[in-house]
Amino acid sequence: MSGNRADSSATHGRRLRAIVSTRRCAAVAALVVALGSVATVAAVAGARAAPNARCSAASLPPARASTALPRAVDSMRLRIVAAARRCDYAALVRLGNERGRGLAFSYGGTMSPPAFWRMLERNGPEPRPMEALVKLLSMPHATVALNGREVAPVRARFYIWPRAHRANPSESDWRQLRRLYTASQIERMWRGGGGGYLGYFGYRIGITPAGDWQFFIAGD
Repeated sequence: MSGNRADSSATHGRRLRAIVSTRRCAAVAALVVALGSVATVAAVAGARAAPNARCSAASLPPARASTALPRAVDSMRLRIVAAARRCDYAALVRLGNERGRGLAFSYGGTMSPPAFWRMLERNGPEPRPMEALVKLLSMPHATVALNGREVAPVRARFYIWPRAHRANPSESDWRQLRRLYTASQIERMWRGGGGGYLGYFGYRIGITPAGDWQFFIAGD
């Protein structure tokens, strides 16, 4: 009888250890799966939140601070350039909403700014929007009233880029566009604007004296 009891006790012990071992393995496996799922979710979320890896502005040089602009205007200009060079469309939207109700980026349509810019970056005509943002904001600006006529900074409604967007742009204003547009593109715009006197309808940017970025748009 004692031998049978010993055998039974040993068998019970082995079964108990096997059960514990099995449960531990199952717990470890569940933990591995859970951690893997968390890592996958984190990776997906990170991929969704990350800026685009490449765009037309990614290799362009950074902007330099300008003493010719009010601090609020230049701060916005520098941050726009930095976000465009990172290809960070979401950051650009936040800048457009920072001091106002939004950014004018197209004429009509239902696309969001990031979707619109992403589409043009992939399949749009040259120049692409991120390149235009960075290059235009490195060009000379103009201070204009609502009617587009150049006025003194104290009377300005907007700081605009490029200067060709003001009323009656000069030949020098049109020449500056060579940093962004081809000669044939500039010629077509010049002729379409009545010999240049009605202005320019390529990409243009407007920031108020208070630093509110109100438009980045092309066309008429």
